Amino acid sequence: MRFSHMRFWHIWFWTASCSPRASSVQPVEKSIYTQQYGLFLATLRAARETAGLLQSELAERLNVDQPFVSKCESGQRRLDFIEVREWCAAIGITLNELTDAFEQTMARAERK
Repeated sequence: MRFSHMRFWHIWFWTASCSPRASSVQPVEKSIYTQQYGLFLATLRAARETAGLLQSELAERLNVDQPFVSKCESGQRRLDFIEVREWCAAIGITLNELTDAFEQTMARAERK
């Protein structure tokens, strides 16, 4: 199989199996359950609140319903990268501004 035609799974498996520590690879905790993801969601919610938007107002801007926004903010539904970018645009910030806010939140959490 040529490298350029490998699918993601094949690349991951090939990389993991070629690693000298392949037998010691531990399963990675899904990020939706990590403390960092919780801090990300808190940052996302704080950004919405700072913009002065209710969940229903953000939902209208995203062309979704309010329960969708609620599920995303509570971690019941995971946001992908493109959705986070659209979320940022809807609340009037850049993805970089959200990332900076998240990094600050992470730094405060690590100091505790």
